[in-house]
Amino acid sequence: MHICHLKSTSLPDVERAAKLIAKAQAQGLKVTTEAYPYGTGSTVISAGFFIDPDFAARTGTGYDAIEVVATHQRLTGKEELVAAREKDPSALVLWHFLDAENNDRHQKLLDISIMFPGGAIASDAMPWSNPDGSIYEGDEWPLGPDKTAHPRSSGTFTRFICQWARQRAVVDLPEAIAKCTLIPAQIVESCAPAFRRKGRLQVGCDADIVVFNFNTLTDRATFENMHLPAEGMHTVLVNGVEVIANSQLVETATPGRPIRRGDA
Repeated sequence: MHICHLKSTSLPDVERAAKLIAKAQAQGLKVTTEAYPYGTGSTVISAGFFIDPDFAARTGTGYDAIEVVATHQRLTGKEELVAAREKDPSALVLWHFLDAENNDRHQKLLDISIMFPGGAIASDAMPWSNPDGSIYEGDEWPLGPDKTAHPRSSGTFTRFICQWARQRAVVDLPEAIAKCTLIPAQIVESCAPAFRRKGRLQVGCDADIVVFNFNTLTDRATFENMHLPAEGMHTVLVNGVEVIANSQLVETATPGRPIRRGDA
């Protein structure tokens, strides 16, 4: 069993959930998990749990924690939520359920999920939206400031390495890299054998290689400017082809290939 987004599925119960997962693993159960280094989640406004009568009690947040991505509007209550759902049920929203920057307790909960032993750093990058809320399907680069999604679409891995490995030094660099590369590959390889060639620098593995400057690596995307790319990436190879060269995106490079369950 793989548990996605440990903190946003556990919320105030992150500590208890982490202990249960660790106990299950110690008993030999194959349970894995992941988290992304933000205290804000993203979903659609029609998500069922938002209209749960016990929403506030169960999640520890109010409706003012829900922000409509396209307008940056914070909701004021359940009535406004219901009206917004009826108008556009597919509208993307941000859900600010942990304020790690201003709340020590929230930072601890975020750390527990991010630093869970053997847990992966992962993000299901959210699609980019136009100002009217429709999905952006163009090829503009760099993205304009009118394009919105979630900062994790731009900065998940650079944010983790920058803040947890360099600035706070709560994880050493080899472990930080493993949580972003090797561990995710190991989680998936049991059902997709091709992932045994991923996340490793060794003979016979795929040439997916990242070269970065540890001293300057940083995420720049914020909730006000979600489109800003990270800094510090010097070279990125996918299947041996440069997709970032000399810190610049190679817009014509398309070497990525899908990996399917039966691929060896």
